[in-house]
Amino acid sequence: MISFEYIEDDEDRFNAFIDTLFSFEWSRTVDPGIHFGFYYLSFRNKEIQRRFKRMFVWLRDHIQEQLIYFNSRHIIDVRDEKQAADLIITLMEGLEFHSHFLSDGQSFDTFSQIAKKSVLDILKK
Repeated sequence: MISFEYIEDDEDRFNAFIDTLFSFEWSRTVDPGIHFGFYYLSFRNKEIQRRFKRMFVWLRDHIQEQLIYFNSRHIIDVRDEKQAADLIITLMEGLEFHSHFLSDGQSFDTFSQIAKKSVLDILKK
C-alpha cells in the first residue's frame, strides 16, 4: 500500500500521507469509469459486492492504522480513528463524483484542496 516510513519527521510523514490520499494521481490509480462500473455492478452481483466491500474495508483499515500512529505521536487529535478513516474515504470517493458531475469546470485539485482542508480541520482540531 502507501508507506511513508522512510520519512523520519512525523509531521512531514502525515502531510505526505494526506497529500497523497487527496491527490489527482491517487484518484487515478483506478480509471473512474471502471470504478463507477464496479460500484454499479456491486448492487446487482453479490460476489462483486463482497470483493468491492473487502477492498474498501482493507483501505479503511490501512488508513485507520495510520491515524492510530499519528494520534499516538500527537500529530492529530482523534477519538475514533475508524470513524475518521470512514470520513476520509467518503470524502475521497466524493471527489470523483464531484469532479464528474458538479465541478462546473473547476479542476479536480480545486475541490480536492477543500476536502483535504476539511479533513485536516477535523483531525487537528
